[in-house]
Formats: sequence, structure tokens, C-alpha cells
Amino acid sequence: MTTLVGLVSDQQHAEEIVNALAKIQPDEIDVRTIEKWPDNLDANLNMAPAFGNTYETTAVAAPLTDVSPLADLDDDEASFFKRNVQNGGVLIVVGFAGDKHRTEVERIFQKHDVRVADKT
Repeated sequence: MTTLVGLVSDQQHAEEIVNALAKIQPDEIDVRTIEKWPDNLDANLNMAPAFGNTYETTAVAAPLTDVSPLADLDDDEASFFKRNVQNGGVLIVVGFAGDKHRTEVERIFQKHDVRVADKT
């Protein structure tokens, strides 16, 4: 599975992006939001599903280290993401099989000025 993680400034901005992502093919992508950054990267956090009809619609409790683009951040970038989430920012985690929807997700992120954690 390919995972892209983006940071937006607030919940309203996150909702706009989630609505745009929902138009792709909601049964083929999994969109989750993270609104709290744990003190310990191995602590579990709630990754809430952004919309129904995804291939896994339940909330997931997982450590940030399980989200590969976040686990690979250098210290400065991790500090930037952490500080922004603690001050009201929202992480949007988009998962999809293969690269089928990658271009479209990246286009939506770019259109909405989303700061992307990693493009692996």
C-alpha cells in the first residue's frame, strides 16, 4: 500500500481536502485524519476514518511509527509537524493500493497547499 501524509492548518481546511479526496473513488482509497500528536512516537493515537465506504472504515489505534512517511521524518521536520498539529493543524493520511490514485491525490494536495511529509 502507498501512503501519503499531508499537514493542513486547521479542521476546516482538512474537511475541504477530505471532500475533494472523496470524489476519487472512496472504495479504493483510505483517508484518515490525525488531530493529536502523542508525546511518545510509539504511543497509540486515533486515526479516524474521514469517510465511510473505504476498505477499512473503523478508527485505528496505532503508533505514529506505523505511518511510514512519519516514521522517516528527520528531527527538524518531525518537530515542525508536531508543533503544527499541537497548534490546531491536522494530518491527513491517504492510503491506496499501488500507484493508481497517486497523481490525483498529489494534485489535490498541491491545489490545497498541503505540506507533504514524504512521497514514498
